[in-house]
Amino acid sequence: MKAQTLTDREKYVILQIDEIHVLQSLQYRGGRITGVAENSSTEQANSIQAFLISSVAGSLREIVSLVPVKQLTAANLKEMILKVISIVQACGYVVVVVLASDNNQINARAFEDLCAGTDMCAGFRNPDFPDSTVFVLFDTVHILKCIRNNWLNQKDCNQTFTYPQPCPAVYEVSGEASLSAPSPVFPTVVAVVVNDVAVPLLLTPVCPVAQPPTMQHTIAKASIACLKAQYELEKSALLKEAPGLSYKTLYPSNLERQKVSLVLGIFNEKTVEALSAKTDEGMKNTATFITVILNWWKIANIKSCLKGDRLRDEMCQPFRSVADKRLIFLDKFVSWLELWSEQCGSDNAGCLSKPTMRALIHTTKTLQTVITYSLTKLHFEYVLPGKLQTDNLEGRFGLYRQLCGANYHVSVAQVLEAEKKLRVSSLFLLRSAKHGVVNIRHVYEGLDCEQSDTVVGTDSAQFVDVVSEALELNFACDEHTLVYIAGYVAFKCANKVVCEECKSALVTDRTLTVDDVNTDTEVDISYIQHISRGGLKYPSYLLVLCGYRVYSIVQVLLSRKYEEKFLKAPDQRQLLCALSKDCLISVELSSAEVCSCSSSRLSLFTKCVRVFANIFLNNYTKVNKVSGPSRKRKLKAISGNAV
Repeated sequence: MKAQTLTDREKYVILQIDEIHVLQSLQYRGGRITGVAENSSTEQANSIQAFLISSVAGSLREIVSLVPVKQLTAANLKEMILKVISIVQACGYVVVVVLASDNNQINARAFEDLCAGTDMCAGFRNPDFPDSTVFVLFDTVHILKCIRNNWLNQKDCNQTFTYPQPCPAVYEVSGEASLSAPSPVFPTVVAVVVNDVAVPLLLTPVCPVAQPPTMQHTIAKASIACLKAQYELEKSALLKEAPGLSYKTLYPSNLERQKVSLVLGIFNEKTVEALSAKTDEGMKNTATFITVILNWWKIANIKSCLKGDRLRDEMCQPFRSVADKRLIFLDKFVSWLELWSEQCGSDNAGCLSKPTMRALIHTTKTLQTVITYSLTKLHFEYVLPGKLQTDNLEGRFGLYRQLCGANYHVSVAQVLEAEKKLRVSSLFLLRSAKHGVVNIRHVYEGLDCEQSDTVVGTDSAQFVDVVSEALELNFACDEHTLVYIAGYVAFKCANKVVCEECKSALVTDRTLTVDDVNTDTEVDISYIQHISRGGLKYPSYLLVLCGYRVYSIVQVLLSRKYEEKFLKAPDQRQLLCALSKDCLISVELSSAEVCSCSSSRLSLFTKCVRVFANIFLNNYTKVNKVSGPSRKRKLKAISGNAV
């Protein structure tokens, strides 16, 4: 059995539950009829309740049960969960968490029934190990999408959240509330007249008891209208302060609302910095709200021990102690949510919906308890809260559909057959005498599919004047954003260079500022300083100038004179790289300049030009993307008026 090959720490598992909708049909294969719902002997199943276990501290991922159901009730789900827990633990595992993919009524009611008579945050007693607890919580990814959806669903014209804005101490990660020290108390001498004689009396006042400070809460507003204003401000720009804001991010369709990447376009550090830089109070309040949710998401999405080091962000470090200051932040976050919930009216205008608010508060409380429980009772060295997500189960559903011909509505028989194929394929591995066990997926990932950087000629008459026009004209651009992009290009290209002299031509050792880009212009560097966290590369002046030359060529090519011809070119990137190379040779670089490693300086910057070209052309496609579907398309097609 697989459990026997695992360590004791890897045997602690999370039971993930979710359902996949299937096509209602009965199929006869291999002497067996499939498609009947397990909770009804006469009905055909319209969904499959799936159960998957994943290790809290390992890479184990296994489907343990696939149950065809129809009109599942909370009582049915509770019975299934307890049965699956008993089967899993009989195989040598210990279930620590039951994780639901969403907070629908059935899942919520089943969790309430499991935790009957106890606090839901504490979970329920393990049926096989009475001294242990099984915690219940909802997927944090789903909750993050619900927060965004609730925000978009606000009925007012600006789509506004009205949230409490506490004192700064509430958001302080250290969480230490300092009480003001009581003023010193001195005895007082009072003259008392007794029988016409003044007698001195010594009074010693009682020291007042220090009372906790009263938090003064104010009301602030966070609106989608502020995000839309920021998007409209730079939607036609190739250099953006908030690159995550796009049309799909702010106007998603029902299907696009399921994409996490679009949600993270709003809850993004760059979006926060872009809004904070504005003088408008509404922009700043919106940035404050996004920051609070973003900090919660950073904690809930820690999946790697090295994420905090890689991003240089303390909020993304794994939990190693119960004294971690982020646990206090989570506690303050719950208090803030409860205060927000109390201020909401019956119609929930300006607030999260009741199911979302309840799931968010419950999951945050349970997350705190699971972290403390794992560090103290299970004696884990560290805890990764990102393990408490149902991404593994969602990925499994995607494999089922791909193995069934990329069909969305698959049948019960097809799902069961796909699971058998996946189990069998996991048993067969390629074994090489030289490399040992080889996974086919790793072979494909290791292939270098990058095409050769063949540059097309630029002697065509239609583009012969592009370089000269780019050198003659001055194009206004967001300078600190250009330097930020140049730092990324330096990081990207310097990693592929061994020669230190070549690296020094791209990167300097100083902290990223923009003082040297244009000494005649003062540049606001607060955006870069907040984004950096000390990890961004400082690009050389020549590399920043290289980025500006590419930007100038792009602007000329996208002018009214050349845009149509440019878009009809067979390979726009090769054309842009060739023109940019000619521009650099004519002004900054010489083809005869050679480094001590025998490589030419021109070849080094040609690689940088390619990265700049990818960024600018990719931004161009986003700027010119069609906004929204055409109206009445079907009606036009049916009536014969379609063009």
